[in-house]
Amino acid sequence: LSTMRVLVETYAKGEPATPDFLRKQEEHAREILAGKGLNIFCKMLLRDNFLHGDMHPGNILIDVSDPHNPKVTMIDVGLCQKLSDIEGHTTFNLMSSFVHWDAKICVDTIWSMADVQRFSNQNQFSKDVSVMFEKYRPVTDSDDQVVSNILESMFEVVRDNHVQMEPPYVSLLFAVLVLEGFIMNLDPNFNMVRHAAPWLVSEGHISPGLVRNIALGGIDRITSAAGAARGRVRDFITGSNDSEKYFAKEGAFKVEGLTNESIVHHLSLIHI
Repeated sequence: LSTMRVLVETYAKGEPATPDFLRKQEEHAREILAGKGLNIFCKMLLRDNFLHGDMHPGNILIDVSDPHNPKVTMIDVGLCQKLSDIEGHTTFNLMSSFVHWDAKICVDTIWSMADVQRFSNQNQFSKDVSVMFEKYRPVTDSDDQVVSNILESMFEVVRDNHVQMEPPYVSLLFAVLVLEGFIMNLDPNFNMVRHAAPWLVSEGHISPGLVRNIALGGIDRITSAAGAARGRVRDFITGSNDSEKYFAKEGAFKVEGLTNESIVHHLSLIHI
């Protein structure tokens, strides 16, 4: 629909993803939103190879027309960054380092984000990252101990060690921080490592830990869906208009499909 001279857009219904607005949603709705937000980000980076250039809460809209199956829309994607093959590979490795919990991959990946590191000592940087990994993931084989602020702490280690980065990677890491803030405002216990695992399945990247994360993430999604179903039944019993319309239109527990409003050009909106 869009060309170099004509940009076709559509109206995006929703409210800005401010912390106050996100906290007002029901628990299962917040879990669903957290999963959708992470999926948008992973799809954008790992499948479509581009990065939203202006990610902030005002450009992330939440549509709660259906309070039990809210939608996430990212707007103002006209300002975006195309990832090169090298940048895409680097992004994949960085995310893999957390899923596989490998401090060395993390160090090597971040160190490679600039051609030359003039102001940092790689040995000290490696030591600090290793300490950070130990702090946030004790040696217990349980990924449930991964805490929410590991990405923020990683950036602090990068800054403290004066590690240099090319501009595309700075934009990437800023977007990751926005994503983490969005998800943590929804659900501080949301395990980003676990839910990102399915996006990292590729030849040579299968491991028992990755398979376990994928299975546990599936259980989490089933739990969220069950919470949404309970919410619909409760609202239907109490006479909620939203649930009455849902049951009349879709039938009990059927997931609502995409509407015409959600079919948009990928350079105008990302809608999940």
